[in-house]
This record gives sequence, structure tokens and C-alpha cells, in this order.
Amino acid sequence: MEPSTNKPRAVYTCDVRDEEWGFCQPYLLLMREDAPQREYPLRKLFIALRYIVR
Repeated sequence: MEPSTNKPRAVYTCDVRDEEWGFCQPYLLLMREDAPQREYPLRKLFIALRYIVR
């Protein structure tokens, strides 16, 4: 699990805008967002993948 902090996360160029996420999210959801197997938020994983690809 990710550590709980009150510090805001830095903004990066590979971050996904809300409009982009709204378009991509339906195509990426294979299980419910709150599924017990999901350890990290899907949006954060998608941002990490975009960073690697870029």
C-alpha cells in the first residue's frame, strides 16, 4: 500500500489531465475500481506507464 501523507504530490509533464483520464478510464477498467486485488490507483499506474513510454 502507498504511504499516507498529507503532502501534495508534485505535478509532472506525464500526468494525465482529467479530460484524458475521462476518455481512457472506461477502456482500462477490467475490474471495479475498489476491487480488493487493486493495490494502487489505476490512474497512478497509467501515469507511470505513460512516463515509461515517453
